Amino acid sequence: MGFWFWFLIWAILVLAALGVFAVLGWQLANKALRAGRQAMQLADQLQQLAMALDSKETYSKSDSAVLADPTEVFAQRAVLVRNKAAKAEARQRRLIKSLANINVDESRFTHG
Repeated sequence: MGFWFWFLIWAILVLAALGVFAVLGWQLANKALRAGRQAMQLADQLQQLAMALDSKETYSKSDSAVLADPTEVFAQRAVLVRNKAAKAEARQRRLIKSLANINVDESRFTHG
């Protein structure tokens, strides 16, 4: 095994290492470019958020229920209570309907 044999082996190893470094560098550059694009999008969103925070919103205080007409307050409360009851009944109907579709022979209901 002469000089040229070892020279050829080392040359191949160096070229292979350079190839691996080139592939790793390419992947790293792609990841850096993607991170840069994400950072630019984040900067745009932060700029929009800062502009939204700087803009003044007009806030109007809601009327106190203490000073309102009691019949209107009770009517609004009755509507809310009816809506809540209707939602609860609809949920019960959905649950009962889903129970009717359960197959008790499924593997999740049998322990075998």
